[in-house]
Amino acid sequence: CVATQRVCTVVSSRSSDLCAATLAAVLRRIKENKELERLRTTVGVDGSVYKKHPQFARRLHKAVRRLVPSCDVRFLPSEDGSGKGAAMVTAVASRLAKQREQQEATLGALVLSEEQLLEVKRRMQAEMERGLARDGHAAASVKMLPTYVRSTPNGTGRDEQNYWGAWGGGL
Repeated sequence: CVATQRVCTVVSSRSSDLCAATLAAVLRRIKENKELERLRTTVGVDGSVYKKHPQFARRLHKAVRRLVPSCDVRFLPSEDGSGKGAAMVTAVASRLAKQREQQEATLGALVLSEEQLLEVKRRMQAEMERGLARDGHAAASVKMLPTYVRSTPNGTGRDEQNYWGAWGGGL
């Protein structure tokens, strides 16, 4: 009986360590991807071993803390069963994939190549220069007003009567 108990202890300890190693790898990746110093998260857990084994949950928590000390992990036992949880994960993943497809379809036409962006820049600069020119201002699509600011107000009151600004809030 002692040998069987020892084998069960070794197997369950190894099982909790393997689960912790897998979870630690995922947590570490999330932390690195988000560029966080400290990750705080909740992990949903389910399964009869986690819920009913007298030491499994404690061993898992301890191993995760040891493997990723820079992560604060809260374990939240699932009450609705793994089938419902898997269905929920699948539904959320499906919804996110559809949203991504819709975003790409909507925004795809707005994506410009580097060559196109440089052309936009060139045209904008040409119109700004045309808008600043004395003879091109009226016909320019980008109206520009020359300004002659020597310095910005500093709160001393000296020469501040020379500064004023207005914004019309539109075209």
